Amino acid sequence: TSGTVSWTDTLTWSLVSAVTSDDTIRKGLYPEPGANASTKNGGGAKKTEHYWALCKVLFDGHAEYGSAFKITLGNPKAKGLRQAWV
Repeated sequence: TSGTVSWTDTLTWSLVSAVTSDDTIRKGLYPEPGANASTKNGGGAKKTEHYWALCKVLFDGHAEYGSAFKITLGNPKAKGLRQAWV
């Protein structure tokens, strides 16, 4: 369907690999127990920023989705377009 991602086994395992191999993304999405940086108090990043980082890893240059993703990356209003990807 237009506008959706087909989550193949390859793409799914790329997602798992991206989360497990990047400590910043992993800790941002799955913080360790204990004190964590509070985004309310100006620390840490919102989870959507980590989702966006995953999107860049997965779709920037991707054979099937790369051209559509490139439109978002190259647009001055890209932040508004991110919602479609995250």
